[in-house]
Amino acid sequence: MTDEYQAFMHLRTYILTVKHSPRSWEALIKSADPHYRTEALMEVAKQLGGQLIHAYFTLGGDVDQTIIVELPGPVEVNVLLATMKATGYYKTIHAAHAMEHFEFLDTTRRAGELAGGLLLPGE
Repeated sequence: MTDEYQAFMHLRTYILTVKHSPRSWEALIKSADPHYRTEALMEVAKQLGGQLIHAYFTLGGDVDQTIIVELPGPVEVNVLLATMKATGYYKTIHAAHAMEHFEFLDTTRRAGELAGGLLLPGE
């Protein structure tokens, strides 16, 4: 296996949901090429050892855009979020780790093993 393949196998998928700021909307609407920001995000993800999988605009609700990235871990996703927030283009940004089915099963199994330790006093 190549080092690149091994690194790819260890990437985690994150789903970012963002709400654009009024300043961002103004720039997007006035821009001759609104793709530049997606390309910039692709480059940042690459510099962090990951990749941008897709960016979807999801107008008409609480979320303006959904971005799917693969990054090595939580530090890298937090660096990406801080970099995005620093632009002032985003009103809100939320990130969630998208677990594969086997990760979810392991999570629920382990939570079940530990759940008894979280009883409230007196229970």
